[in-house]
Amino acid sequence: MNKHPIFPVELYTFENTDLIEPTLDALDPIERGMFNMPNNVQTTAGNLHLLDAFKPTTDWIESCLEEIRLDQQYEMYGKFEISLMWGVVSPEHSAGCHNVHRHPMSYWSGLYCLTEGHPTMFQDPVLFRSFNQMEIISAKYENAVPAPTHKPGTLIVWPSWLVHFTVPHIQDFVRAGISFNAMPTGAINQGPFGQNMVNLKLLKDDNTDRSLMWEYDEKGYGKDGAGMGG
Repeated sequence: MNKHPIFPVELYTFENTDLIEPTLDALDPIERGMFNMPNNVQTTAGNLHLLDAFKPTTDWIESCLEEIRLDQQYEMYGKFEISLMWGVVSPEHSAGCHNVHRHPMSYWSGLYCLTEGHPTMFQDPVLFRSFNQMEIISAKYENAVPAPTHKPGTLIVWPSWLVHFTVPHIQDFVRAGISFNAMPTGAINQGPFGQNMVNLKLLKDDNTDRSLMWEYDEKGYGKDGAGMGG
């Protein structure tokens, strides 16, 4: 008998323990709040990749993304750049956790593990196969599986469409990490006559018009980040 798994979901892991302490030191003074993750997970703003204190971490993560670009043999002539990067902290005994979610408006997402903790859980992306067919319970089938590791210094990178969550953190230590989203930049997918189908560039500065956000706050709609996507 031969068994052939098809269409596997590829996750990548990288190791760098040298950046753990500098990244924790950079994260410590950054303001954190509950925002759109109300389950006792403290989150920073998503601009850490623009801060000098996080430049070594940002540069290393983007070098890992370059390895992924080469391994995937993408038809693109730029690179993957971090579009959002934020810190996530679950205090000890907080039961902090992330609900089931994915990362829209992104291509690759990831987590740089700064401490011990329960690994991120990934859900079966073809779960719907059991919804429209007869399902036979199988001891081999698992709806969700943990990331390969959550060892401090490990970077885990996955396709942004992959649904995932974390279990409540009840240990007697802080669970901390750096999460990010990344997008392709530059010329992508060559079309007829050598014309590229798209050429993407990420804006690094924040020129957001916050007047509408202020109006929402005045009316009470946007308090504590309510209604903001995760």
